[in-house]
Amino acid sequence: MPKSRSHILLIALLLVISYSCLEPYPPPTIDGGTSYLVVDGFLDSKTGSANVKLSRIIPLSSTDVAPAEASAIVKIERNDGTSFTLSERGAGNYEAKNILVDPSKKYRLYIKTNADEEFQSDFLSSKATPAIDSVTWKVYNNLEGVSVLVHTHDATNATRYYFWSYEETYEFDADYFSGLKLSGGTVNAIPLADQTYTCWRTLSSQQILVGSSSRLSVDAIANFPITIIPKRSQKLFKKYSILVRQRALSIDAYTFWENLKKTSEGLGSLFDPQPGKVVGNIYNVTNPSNPVLGYFDISEVTEKRLFISYSDLPDALQLSKPSSSCYIDTVFIAELPRFEGNTNSIVGSVQIGGDIIGYLFAPPYCSDCRYSQGTTQKPSFWE
Repeated sequence: MPKSRSHILLIALLLVISYSCLEPYPPPTIDGGTSYLVVDGFLDSKTGSANVKLSRIIPLSSTDVAPAEASAIVKIERNDGTSFTLSERGAGNYEAKNILVDPSKKYRLYIKTNADEEFQSDFLSSKATPAIDSVTWKVYNNLEGVSVLVHTHDATNATRYYFWSYEETYEFDADYFSGLKLSGGTVNAIPLADQTYTCWRTLSSQQILVGSSSRLSVDAIANFPITIIPKRSQKLFKKYSILVRQRALSIDAYTFWENLKKTSEGLGSLFDPQPGKVVGNIYNVTNPSNPVLGYFDISEVTEKRLFISYSDLPDALQLSKPSSSCYIDTVFIAELPRFEGNTNSIVGSVQIGGDIIGYLFAPPYCSDCRYSQGTTQKPSFWE
């Protein structure tokens, strides 16, 4: 999984779902003081990038943030005895790059916590992933927004089970443009590199997106909905891009994610509070009776990007921005000295007969797009 992913997982009651049985297992009573490990691990066999996220469950009723499992030893082990150690990049996040994946070998995840508790996954072979045919969009539900769709197929009929994630990036502007600043008692132009009118913001997917063609005669999936962007969303007011990532799943991995999706319906992802626990392929070696929530998988990742410009939208979706709530103050030139050091921004001037007699000031969040969690650094892929 991508990401970018914020908080980890809150869990109170666990519902054990067996892959070998269609009947639901009645949930046992779980000691509220128990803290089981949560694992999300993936090795991209195409790029050799490994990412593992570790945390501990806490009661669903708790308002605390689920604690990250920091300072663990995390390795990718190959079935010939070779191992690759992941480095911790932020509490509970472990990664490694440029692992040379041999498709003839199998790989598993090994974890040793700071408390000397050991965990490991099954050994897995990498799966090849077909290319994404296309990513498209269409108007959603009678002009309620835009739906993004993915289309894919495997001519060899060998994939059948798919997992998708995405990163969406959108360009947006602040409510007002500020090209001037007050400095040393005078009003000067702001250099282009320092202007904060246009920003880009990137968000990672949080939903569990899995699909299967197992009931079809051909291994093809069309019009799979990836995300819906509602009308009047800030994402649609200028330019929007989504990078969809696809990877092949084994039937066991698909079953895990599908069951997790069902038990967490309406909650989001593996990193949101869960009403239950789904059995994965990771085991507690030190204390086998203690369950682990999570899955380790290995496969290739393919991806495709889509852009949507405001001008591409039908007229009914080319809606004006909501009115700005920013307030504007007029400051006459004689009053400028007392505004020295003020954080408000200059967003215009007041003129009489071509002569500037004052300036219009607005709060900084009205002219600085970074207040809306954006960055002025234009993405390298932006068109």
